Amino acid sequence: MDTATLPELDTLRVNGPRLWDSLMELARIGATPKGGVCRLTLTDLDKQGRDLVIGWARQAGMTVTVYGAKGDLHSGNYGNWGPNPALALARLLTSMKDDNGRILVEGFYDDVTPLTPTEQRAIDEIPNVEPTLIRTFGFARPENPSERLERRHNLPTLNINAMEAGGGESLRKSLDLPSVGGTLAALADELRVESDDQGEYLVVGIAALAG
Repeated sequence: MDTATLPELDTLRVNGPRLWDSLMELARIGATPKGGVCRLTLTDLDKQGRDLVIGWARQAGMTVTVYGAKGDLHSGNYGNWGPNPALALARLLTSMKDDNGRILVEGFYDDVTPLTPTEQRAIDEIPNVEPTLIRTFGFARPENPSERLERRHNLPTLNINAMEAGGGESLRKSLDLPSVGGTLAALADELRVESDDQGEYLVVGIAALAG
């Protein structure tokens, strides 16, 4: 945050209703039947609460910094104790796509133009090459067997080109990047977009769980 733009302390005022509304929004995460709140450390509810507060901080122009382990942790000694960034990445990625291949990121399909009836009929009339492609590529089934490949061509994709875990680099990283659903930037040690002649790619590196 640019401290040069901050007002003098004696002119600062607290917006009481806004503060109360924020506290009540946070309290809904882990709310108990009797009006209390329970968000145990390192649970999904704890993470949801952290993500919400991190989102508010980013909206205010703050930079979120994630701290984690400084080197490799042997799984025999720390496997059931230290947080596993690779597992965090795997959970994040699986949360972004359902079992039928539909992307669950909010707004991902907003700019998609639906196929016209004429285009749909044209697809139905051309030979179905999927059985041949499945044999050629050597997999058992497509992501969504109920929808033809040619229809899927009309949709944007979200795929994983490679995953790598391990390494002994310093795992301290300052984050100042937009998030996907408020989650990605909160976990990512490295987040960048690369491109080639085939399109653009979101590159994610997770060094440590947000803490």
